[in-house]
Amino acid sequence: MTVLPAAGGMISPAYGMELTDNTGVADTGSFDGYEAAAGGSAEAGGAGNEAEAGPEQGAAGGQEQGQEAGEQDGSGQEAGEQDGSGQEQGAPDGSEQNQGHEGGSGQEQESQDGSGQNQGSQGSDGQEQGAPNGSGHNQENQNGASQNQGSQGNSGAEETLPEETQPEETLPDQSSSGAIRPDETLPEETNPEESAPDESQAGVIRPDETLPEETSSEETSAEETQPVESIPATQAPETTVAESTLNPELIPPETPAQKRMSQEDMTLTETVDGVRITVEAEAGILPEDTELAVQRIKSAGDLEKIQDAVSRAREDQETEGRGQQIYAFDISLYSGEELIEPEDEVIIRVERLEALAETENVKADLFHLDEQLEEAEQLEASVDGGAVVAPVSHFSPFALMVATAATADGYREAGTDVTVAKALEELNEDEIARAGGEVTICLTGDTQDEAEVFIPRDKGIKHITITGVDGADYKIGKGSNGATLFANGVPLLLEHGQLANLYGGGKNIKLDRTDITITGGGFLGGPGGLDLVIVGGSMATVAGADVSVTDSCNITIEDNTTLEIGSIYAGSVLDGKDSKAEIGSTNLTVRDSSVLICMGCGGCFLWDGADNALADVGETHINIENSELQVGYFDFSFSLFGGNIGNDEVANQKLICGTTNISVTDSSIGVFLYGGGELFGGQYCSYDKGTPEIRLEKSVIRLENSQVNGVFGGGYYEDNCLAQTGSSEIYADNCQFEYSSSVEEDCSVIYSGDLYQTDRDYGGTPQMDCAEITLAGGITEGVLIRAEGVNQNNQTKVELPIYPSESHLTLDQSIRSQVGSLDLDSSWTDATVLFDNGSTTVITEYADYADLIAQIQGAEPLPDPVEEPGKVEQKPEPEQVETPAAPEGSAIAPEELEAKKNAAVEDVIQAIADTAANSTVPSLNAAIESLEGVKPGDLVSTYLKIDILDIKVNAEAKDGEVAVTPQRLILDVTPVMKVIPGGTGEPQTQTIGNDQLSGSRIEFLVGVPDSVTASRALVIHHASGGDESYEAAVERGAGGKFLRLYANGFSAFEIEFLADQEPDVPDPGPQPQPKPAGGSHDSDDSTTVQGRWVQDAKGWWYQYNNGTWPREQWAYLTYGDKYSWYFFDEDGYMKDGWLFWNGSWYYLHRNSDGTRGHMYVGWQQIE
Repeated sequence: MTVLPAAGGMISPAYGMELTDNTGVADTGSFDGYEAAAGGSAEAGGAGNEAEAGPEQGAAGGQEQGQEAGEQDGSGQEAGEQDGSGQEQGAPDGSEQNQGHEGGSGQEQESQDGSGQNQGSQGSDGQEQGAPNGSGHNQENQNGASQNQGSQGNSGAEETLPEETQPEETLPDQSSSGAIRPDETLPEETNPEESAPDESQAGVIRPDETLPEETSSEETSAEETQPVESIPATQAPETTVAESTLNPELIPPETPAQKRMSQEDMTLTETVDGVRITVEAEAGILPEDTELAVQRIKSAGDLEKIQDAVSRAREDQETEGRGQQIYAFDISLYSGEELIEPEDEVIIRVERLEALAETENVKADLFHLDEQLEEAEQLEASVDGGAVVAPVSHFSPFALMVATAATADGYREAGTDVTVAKALEELNEDEIARAGGEVTICLTGDTQDEAEVFIPRDKGIKHITITGVDGADYKIGKGSNGATLFANGVPLLLEHGQLANLYGGGKNIKLDRTDITITGGGFLGGPGGLDLVIVGGSMATVAGADVSVTDSCNITIEDNTTLEIGSIYAGSVLDGKDSKAEIGSTNLTVRDSSVLICMGCGGCFLWDGADNALADVGETHINIENSELQVGYFDFSFSLFGGNIGNDEVANQKLICGTTNISVTDSSIGVFLYGGGELFGGQYCSYDKGTPEIRLEKSVIRLENSQVNGVFGGGYYEDNCLAQTGSSEIYADNCQFEYSSSVEEDCSVIYSGDLYQTDRDYGGTPQMDCAEITLAGGITEGVLIRAEGVNQNNQTKVELPIYPSESHLTLDQSIRSQVGSLDLDSSWTDATVLFDNGSTTVITEYADYADLIAQIQGAEPLPDPVEEPGKVEQKPEPEQVETPAAPEGSAIAPEELEAKKNAAVEDVIQAIADTAANSTVPSLNAAIESLEGVKPGDLVSTYLKIDILDIKVNAEAKDGEVAVTPQRLILDVTPVMKVIPGGTGEPQTQTIGNDQLSGSRIEFLVGVPDSVTASRALVIHHASGGDESYEAAVERGAGGKFLRLYANGFSAFEIEFLADQEPDVPDPGPQPQPKPAGGSHDSDDSTTVQGRWVQDAKGWWYQYNNGTWPREQWAYLTYGDKYSWYFFDEDGYMKDGWLFWNGSWYYLHRNSDGTRGHMYVGWQQIE
């Protein structure tokens, strides 16, 4: 442990610094013979122990071992040994390196310039080596630096030299606060890069030096650390001086061969299929960028091999005959792209998210498998808090086996002698409560259940799993097709078992939510039968039944390779007169699976008895991810629909949907048998015996990297089923379109509208208001792309095609190159070509199809605007700026004050002009959405025009002189576009209006004269939607000081420089975590913008009350009632640890003790 100055190695006493003598006090570094501690003295905690002020702690037992050397720039070396002591090293800008011996004893020496050397030897812990008799001496050198040497004996006492040999001590100037402001740089004499090396300092690493080969870095593991011989203060080890190539963000530096090891205990967690995997590692075992990758093994062949391997390796055979479930995972650790193994043993925790307990009824074992899954090793595991815990030293496949007796809470077996219904009946509420609401039914054989099985809703079951012993799929139910299982709204996981039908809901009941997941098992009967179904909602079988689901119906099919079922309906099924299903939303997800179905829909399905029925779904979502889906059976009515499916035997059916969404990613959708298999964004309804009502607000189909059949933005309707659709959107990126059965040409099709079939005139056709098709990334050649709908029946008497009120075609640059091989012959309202640089060409007028294609092929991108430096155009004359009042008591002559004012005004104007002339605004071009009046071939550039509307200055007395500095500025900032027509014409300039901007954040710089001593300014942007204000730090760059301003539009900006406050030194003890809601503070600065701390998954950030936040800047903020400086990165998140900013080093508190992130000032102890 070393005492280091924060912020660039500047040596300053901390606030509340206490001076200590050397008697019985452990050294924490010295300056001119005095030791500084944060908030108090550092006292010995026993022989050889160092007690530290603040939350930072030393090595195990409080003992500090190693070699410590420091110089006035705060450099030092500190490293730990194999005995568990800490290991640290770094550059001399405030970092440290300390290296010790296995014995853990300490010897401490300080050289003439105040640097210290602390090197451990093999003596007893806590002893300082010196005289062999056990006595110690403390010697101070000529400048007041101290040298402590302990003996090899057992005494930890120190002796002082005779009084006459000690030089006179000089107190440091305690008027200096030691605070390092973000706008300050180090004094020249303390800049570590400019200080000459001191030959008397042992082990000091300068910024331009590389570590000696024998010196272990902080990242080196304990096993690799070598003892360091005790080196007298006059014999410093050689260091290699070289140009520094170290990344200043990494303190200490690492060599290319090293990984930056975690300095804190690490916990990595992933949850897969209801099993949580956690890896726990102590500090130094894993690189700090380690990531945990978990993939469940579900292949039937692999699971069979794992079952055999586990059976052979199982030491405890008591679980034979019990229901056994095996969860197999391939678990890996990565550091970046590299697959790694831990340096030492780590703990792995495997936890099913349902209660496990080590009792006579439940036993859980963990096995390590070889890569071929043929050999298993049973690990020494225990059950702790529902998790199976075991130490491991390498990673590959693991298997968790849970064996449960039939009498365990929440567990039941069903088979030849016990039906599923009976097993559920035997469960009581107390038992289910003890199991945490988790119920498992394990099938040991075919059951004799009746045709319908209901999961009880009134016993407190929170989740139920149906599985099979040893992974077998036994049949549930007497008949050849098995039983129908109603989950009754209880979340269900089907792992194994065979059924006829599965409902997430019940019969004739209204529910809040349903949720079923299918990872295995099967469904009996042929897939061509419409009555063999998976249904997300409930079933209505009686007149007037309400089978609504208030929230959502959810079906997830994942990691299932052989699922065959008649149909899948995400909503409810209606088969009762006047019945209804009003559903908030539905979600049907097929992921990593192969599924064969007859037909499917995101909404509800109407059976023959559903006269006057209402199916009303707010939103539907069908997501096909990395899967193969085969759909169809006879014709195109057997397809996948985004909305509801009606029935030609029903009268007065009402099919209503808000928005339907179909997303197909990295998947293929093929035809199962004969025909069908299309994607319809809308609904299906054939002839209605009465007057149907069919409405859809919007359909959205997104296809990416997939293969599909025909696609229709609308639905499929017959005869008098005349649907009303608001809009349809089809987006296809890098897709292949195959055969479609829905048109006579039997070719690939994309239609925005509806597929309508009739041979009679019903006085109208299905209607659609707006249709959009967007094609990107390449598409199958020859595909028909149409804005309208189509009538498949050639005998029609209705005039077709059916055009939407407006239609829009968008092609990206890759599609533009292949338009000649596509059939786009349709009536488009407009066609847009989207180029790679974000510019567009919109075609609104064309003579015919050939002209449209010619214009598309001839379209050119608009030029990319070039960034130009800004310009100051309007500025006040110095004489126009009001002269400030002379400071009270000042004798300055009015003409001298006027001259100083004029000079200050000219400095302001020059600083703003210089910064504008030397900076561009890349984020402006990124925010421009339209280049009005710009044509291909033009040259375009953009810049910011700054008008200085007003400058207010202030006069104050400083060191007997009167200084005039700017206090407030008012600027009008305007984005300007300069256009040279055809690249050779006369330049034309025009203002870029806020309506031409996207609203994204635009950053720009405003220069500040060197006379400004404030480190922050309040910025008020007088925007059209209301004022927005925030604080900006005064930064320094190569060209001088500046403010970094931001906005999403432009108008007047008011800037007021704020007086700096001296930050309080926080109590180093634990503090409460920051609260999301901001509160008042004790600052008398009424202009401070207040707000609140916010934490999300990425970290902490600060939100001002006006909705803005600090980004890439310092901010003076409060935790609770104390103010400190904090730094926020480019994404607006608070930084901690070492920070190199504006040419100086800063240290930001990195412990999560309620004060994380605050800037250290003065001397501090850094682990």
